[in-house]
Parts: sequence; C-alpha cells; structure tokens
Amino acid sequence: MELIVAAMLFLVSGTHHAPPIQDGALKYGDLFTKKHKECLLKNLWHEARGETSSSILWVAQTTLNRVKDTKFPRNLCGVVYQKGAFSWNSTKLKYKKVKPTNNLEFRAYEKIKVIIQVTEVLYLLDIDITQGSLYYHTTGVQVYWAAHKQKINTVGNHIFYRDVK
Repeated sequence: MELIVAAMLFLVSGTHHAPPIQDGALKYGDLFTKKHKECLLKNLWHEARGETSSSILWVAQTTLNRVKDTKFPRNLCGVVYQKGAFSWNSTKLKYKKVKPTNNLEFRAYEKIKVIIQVTEVLYLLDIDITQGSLYYHTTGVQVYWAAHKQKINTVGNHIFYRDVK
C-alpha cells in the first residue's frame, strides 16, 4: 500500500523526468519476459529484500536503467549476471532459486513481485523515478568509484548514483 500511494503522489506531482526515447529502444515484450523478470526478482531478493518498498523500487529501476544504457548488457539477465556487477552473483547464490522459507521472507517475496509489476508500468509510462541512476551501494560500505559519479539520492540503506554529465 505504501508503494501504491507513493507512486500515485509521484505521478500527480509532475516532478518525474522521463529520459528521451532513443533509436533502437528496447521493446517491452523483449524486456519483461518471464525469464528476465525472474532475473530481476533474484537481484532484488539478494540486493534489497529487507528494504522499504521505495528502496526496492529504486534498485529495480536502477537495474532496468542499465539495460537501457549502452555500457551494459541489453537485457535484465545480462545486467544481473554481468561479471562483477553484484556481489551475490559471484557466489553459489547465483545458481539457487529464490525460495522463501518463513512468513517474513514470503511477504518480502510477494512485495518484490508487486514492485516488479510497478517497474513494468513505470517503464511503459516512460517514467524513471531514479533520475537516471545506474549505480548504487549500501550505506555501510565505501566504494572507490563513488568519487567519480554524481550522487542522486539515498533511499533506505542504498545510495544511488549516475554518471557525471
């Protein structure tokens, strides 16, 4: 509910900035296949499952922004499994299916599935709430590359960045 209310307020505020549609833009049907949504779910599970809905949505849109950027692979699975992109995918977790084992994990899993649907809708509406974010890290770590990026926002326990223009 928190996410739906936040999305509605955001949409009516008129403060969002949609990136321009570029030649060779990805087709919706190619982007959000069952396989690619499963890759996004896995990334959100390992990167942000304990976060607020807003923070999970920012991670989802940042992951999607990479697909739209020519520096990254052109599909969600390619981005999620790009070597060195996310620490969890260099471990055995890469091969395990997401399976909630208790009520708390089941609720997180269901929330992530809804956020993926919201991410799809925002993509169709050409809305990027992250203002072009391509990178993030948790607030508990310092990363060498942050000094060379433009900080956009801190949402939950994640700090989001884009390339310096």
